[in-house]
Amino acid sequence: MWKDSLRVEAYGTLDELNAVVGVVRVMNAEMVVSHAQAAQLEEDLRWIQNKLFDLGGILATVPGQEFKNMPQVTRNDVTNLEKIIDRCQKDLAPLKEFILPGGGKVSGFLHQARTVCRRAERICVHLSREEPVDAVNIKFVNRLSDALFVLARWAAKTQGEPEFLWQRDVKNERHRATRSPDWETAEVPVDLVKWFDENKYIYHVIVLDCLTLWLSNLRGKRLGESAISDVMTSLLLAIRETKARVVIVSNELGLGLVPATKPVRAFRDLAGRINQQVAAEADEVYLTISGLPLRLK
Repeated sequence: MWKDSLRVEAYGTLDELNAVVGVVRVMNAEMVVSHAQAAQLEEDLRWIQNKLFDLGGILATVPGQEFKNMPQVTRNDVTNLEKIIDRCQKDLAPLKEFILPGGGKVSGFLHQARTVCRRAERICVHLSREEPVDAVNIKFVNRLSDALFVLARWAAKTQGEPEFLWQRDVKNERHRATRSPDWETAEVPVDLVKWFDENKYIYHVIVLDCLTLWLSNLRGKRLGESAISDVMTSLLLAIRETKARVVIVSNELGLGLVPATKPVRAFRDLAGRINQQVAAEADEVYLTISGLPLRLK
């Protein structure tokens, strides 16, 4: 087998990941005396390193050359990763913004391990298109990257390290500065229904800005018009159940010029029908042109 073959690249990247996890364990060993949770992290990482060796052995074995008592990665191992994620998230506040990798030595190297793990997953997926790779092996690597992210946040939290949020550009910061201090911004690209279900009792006023961008995100997920209409119906039901006053902002594409291509015109027509669906349910509807609102309903 050539050193630059895709299979060697796959298990070699897992070896690289294992080495980074080993560095994390060295860093974490310094914390065991002063932070009780560091012992739990050591246990989790030691198990992860052993499973990475198992997985590396599996990928290093060419299909057809399996042997008795080969190491295994099973669905139970994937479930164990999910249990680690669930356990840690009980101590963590929900993320409202992207975080910058860092948060102390242990957390910082866990973030590095996460990125190496993502690369290993991409290589394994590539390999699976050319040679047989058990789906559970790819699933394990996928869930491991999620677990490493959560462990990084959990390590920062339990070891008293700061967590730095991504700061958007100056224009957005100026825009936020004009708002009330109790104003919050949530980035919800797709799953608005879930967000409204989870926040129905928290806010007095909610501004959804904008419906057209959300619609384009749904189209980006390759949802058809019928599926989008069903999602819109679910969203309107979720909005009706919230205790807040909800203001929905949307673009009226029918009033502007759009390129004379079939996909663009189809999107314009779909947006128009969605706007009609929302307007039919709304208590008030305004058309705003050049900053001047005209009440339609």
